[in-house]
Amino acid sequence: YFVTQKLCWSIFNKFPNHTFYWKGIDGSDIFTHFPPSDTYVCDGSVKQVMDNLVRYTDKGRAGATLVLFGDGDGGGGPQLEHVERLVRMKDIDGVPKINFSTCHKFFEDAVSTSSKLMTWEGELYLELHNGTYTSMAEHKYYNRFMEILLRDTEIFYNLATILKPQDHQPEFTHGDIKEIWHTFLIDQFHDVLPGTCTFLTVQDTRENFKNLRAKCDQISKRAFAALLDDLKGSLARLTRFRPQFDKVEFNPDTEMLVFFNSLNHDRYQRVQCISSATKKEFSGYCMVPQMSRVCYDKDLIQRSHSSSKVSLKEGGAGLVTVENRFYIATVSTLNGQIVSLKDKRTKNFHREVVQEGQALNKMVLHEDVPFFWDNWDIMHHAFETEVKLPQQ
Repeated sequence: YFVTQKLCWSIFNKFPNHTFYWKGIDGSDIFTHFPPSDTYVCDGSVKQVMDNLVRYTDKGRAGATLVLFGDGDGGGGPQLEHVERLVRMKDIDGVPKINFSTCHKFFEDAVSTSSKLMTWEGELYLELHNGTYTSMAEHKYYNRFMEILLRDTEIFYNLATILKPQDHQPEFTHGDIKEIWHTFLIDQFHDVLPGTCTFLTVQDTRENFKNLRAKCDQISKRAFAALLDDLKGSLARLTRFRPQFDKVEFNPDTEMLVFFNSLNHDRYQRVQCISSATKKEFSGYCMVPQMSRVCYDKDLIQRSHSSSKVSLKEGGAGLVTVENRFYIATVSTLNGQIVSLKDKRTKNFHREVVQEGQALNKMVLHEDVPFFWDNWDIMHHAFETEVKLPQQ
C-alpha cells in the first residue's frame, strides 16, 4: 500500500484521483490513496472532515478516505481537542461517518470494498518543492555518495555471486542490502535533504552514513576478492576514487592496480598516482571497457598517453580559442562566456552552435520569490525575471 498527501498540492494540474492503482515502469502496481482533505494536520473541524467528502474524486469506486489529524511538522501529533471533535462527529447527520483505525486496516477494507479503480501509469509528480536548497551540504553529499555506492555495491555483489559462486562467501545477503536501501531511503525524506529537520535527525543521518558506508565497503571487498581470485593475488585494499580529482597511492614495486568500470560505457581516463614508498607522483592513461576490469602497473600507466591533442590560441579583444578533435571553442577572458562553439563531428563540418549575438556559459540571476516556501519552491515565473550582469 502507498499513502501520501502532498501530491494533491500541485498548482496547475490537479491529480485526477484519490484512490487508485499506481503502475510503475516495471509493470507492477500498488494500491494508492491520497487523503482528499489536502492536509496532514487536520484539526478535526467539521469543515476539514467535510472536505474529504466534497473533494473526493472516486465516489462510487471506493467508499472511505483517510483523515490525517494532529499537529504535524514536529508539533506533537494528535491532541485531546482533535480527538474530542472527531468523537463527537462519529455519527451525525450530514457529516461522513468517522471511525478510529489504523492505516493498515483502512487499506485492507478499501481493497476489499473498492471496484473499478483507475490506474495511473508512470511518474507521480508534484508541481512544488522543486528547489529544495540547504545550508546542510553534508546531507546532499551523503545522499549522492550513497546513491552511487549502493549501485556499485549491488553490481559487485551480483557479479561475484553469478560468476564466482564457489569463491564468493559474503557476510551479507540480498536481504541485508535491501535493509541498507531502506535506511538510506528514509534519509532521503524531504525534510532531511533540504535541512529542514531537527538536530537529532542530523545526528542520525551522520551515523547512518558512517554505518551504511562501512557495510557497503565490506560487501564490495568480499565480492572483489572473489572476482580477483583468478589473478592469484590478494586484494590489499578497495578504494573508490574520482580519477579527474583524486590520486591513487600504491607501491609500484610490489603492487599493481586493478581498475573496475561499473558504467555502461567504456572509459578512457587520465590517472594520477603516488608511490607509497617514495612519495613521487606519476601519471598516465588507462582504458577500461564497460562493466569490466583491467590490470595496470606503473610502466603500463606511464606508457599510456592520450591521442587527443588540445591547442590554445590567444586572439584579439580578450578572446581565446581552444580546439581539440571534437570542438573549436572561443572564450572571452573578460567574463568567461563562450562566444563561439563549432562542432567538428557533424556532417556540415564546423557547425556553429552559438546563435549570432548570443553566448554560452552566461552568469544569469533570477528573482526567487515563490508563492509559499522560500527554502522549497522555484516558481515558473522566476525564469522570466532575468537580471543582466556587468560584462566584466
